[in-house]
Amino acid sequence: MALTESDLHHVLTLAKLTVSENEQKLYLSQLKTILTHTEHLKRVDTHGLNDSIPPWLDHTPYLAPDNGVPVSHVVEPSQLAPQWEANGFRVPRILAEE
Repeated sequence: MALTESDLHHVLTLAKLTVSENEQKLYLSQLKTILTHTEHLKRVDTHGLNDSIPPWLDHTPYLAPDNGVPVSHVVEPSQLAPQWEANGFRVPRILAEE
């Protein structure tokens, strides 16, 4: 994937970050390196490998039983909300529509 300065600027804008010109060049270079390594990893043949168990484990990990217990201190979400409306929280808009 070819990453451009425009792509980096878009990401920085979405993240609401301001960085210097030198930092932008550094970040762009680093992101390109990361994406190149990711592309190399995509080419590794993993057919036949079990995704859930690391190869260094010689047994299945112990999983504790999932026993539910009653909870007596449950609070209705509407009691915690600064503003409750139409069965949901009302929150202020944080992103302006462009």
